[in-house]
Amino acid sequence: MDFSTIQGPSTKKRIIALTLLFIGFVPVYLVLNEQLPRWGFLLMFAAWGLSVHFAFYKTGMEIMVRRQKLRFYSTLFGMKIGNWMSIQRYPYIALRQVNLVDKYNMDGQVQLAPNNNPDDQLYKIVLVSRSTKHRITLQEFEDRLEAEAFLRKIKKATKLKIHPEFGEKISEENAA
Repeated sequence: MDFSTIQGPSTKKRIIALTLLFIGFVPVYLVLNEQLPRWGFLLMFAAWGLSVHFAFYKTGMEIMVRRQKLRFYSTLFGMKIGNWMSIQRYPYIALRQVNLVDKYNMDGQVQLAPNNNPDDQLYKIVLVSRSTKHRITLQEFEDRLEAEAFLRKIKKATKLKIHPEFGEKISEENAA
């Protein structure tokens, strides 16, 4: 069983893409009415090229379970570009909680205050090496339940162990 995720462009990027697409028509109008030199078509192609990038560029992650390989890839029109790496260096998987809002004291140093607001938290699923020195973030979630479901799915597919000390504690019923 192989595992794959893909993340498409956000709504903001799609709005930017549509805006650039319509902006691309302005140079065409101006060139046809001879208010802009012929090089104005370059502006049109640049705007349309950026709109295609914002609308169709996607990123993702694939795990080949049988071969114990992982790759992060970028795709445009179905062509995947990315390098495979072995996940045998990373025998553990963990759920990390990250506070998005930090407080600073008068000296400019960060004070990691306890933050109980769920809107200001991000949950990362990471592969962890034995020494916890090397980590690879597989996916980020804003909802803890989604993150735990993804963790269970990856753990079941890859037979990785949850790291006992690194990251958030997962209840036994959720870790199975």
